[in-house]
Amino acid sequence: MITPLTRRGFKALITPEVYDEIEAGKPVIAIGLAEDKKPVGAIAGMMENEHLFYVRSLYVLPEYRRQGGATMLVAALQKLLDTKDALALISYVEEENDESRSLTSFIESRDCVLENGLERMYRGTVGNFVGSGLFAKGFRNKDIHCLAEYDKSALAIVKKNMRNLFSEKMVKPLAAYKNDRRMSYAAMKSEILQGILLTEYGNRHPEEPMIVLSENSEPQIMGGLLNTFFNKCSNKLGKDTYLRFPVSDDRFDRMMERIDGVKNIQHDYLF
Repeated sequence: MITPLTRRGFKALITPEVYDEIEAGKPVIAIGLAEDKKPVGAIAGMMENEHLFYVRSLYVLPEYRRQGGATMLVAALQKLLDTKDALALISYVEEENDESRSLTSFIESRDCVLENGLERMYRGTVGNFVGSGLFAKGFRNKDIHCLAEYDKSALAIVKKNMRNLFSEKMVKPLAAYKNDRRMSYAAMKSEILQGILLTEYGNRHPEEPMIVLSENSEPQIMGGLLNTFFNKCSNKLGKDTYLRFPVSDDRFDRMMERIDGVKNIQHDYLF
């Protein structure tokens, strides 16, 4: 039986938002680690769906690290999830510091895999992207239209040919997110799909759209899609809205790294 006193003993080891959910009686699964009755570590999260547990908090006191504590917590969680035939996912998106580097190093040592197979996921506000000045010109391309404007036959062409414009690494993100046609654009000429930009929403970060840009397109098409999106959708989203850009190769790294306030946050791992 977990008493309120026991919960309070682990309060400092669990992120505040997760602890508040525990106090509110939400179905949080939390496992604690103690030495001589002193709380020294904890792992906590919730079932995302029937087969996926989302780890939202994993922490061990600094003086108890590198002694196998985190490994014991993860092993205990894995043992529990084995009974549910479920995987665990941990997402760590805080700013890079000694603690985040230590956690990332630990996760990778567990032979975990990146959730979506990507090495880079960039995150920044609409204001960061628009303020960079990189998307201010050249967005008037008569072949680029919003998906919400397409009729059924045009949408059928998009759906049939869309996968050809993405690498295998991008297939999973496309399947896992819900598309918003009102803020998604395609470049199509003579019924040939040349490029596409999708605005997607996921369950874990529904307030932060993920912008997925077709990779196997000509540079001018890709640039036109980005410019169109930012010029058309900035007001709809608001300058303080965060966007996520998955990047599967090096082509956009230099551009992303030139934008103040945009950072690589890809630390989503399955184990």
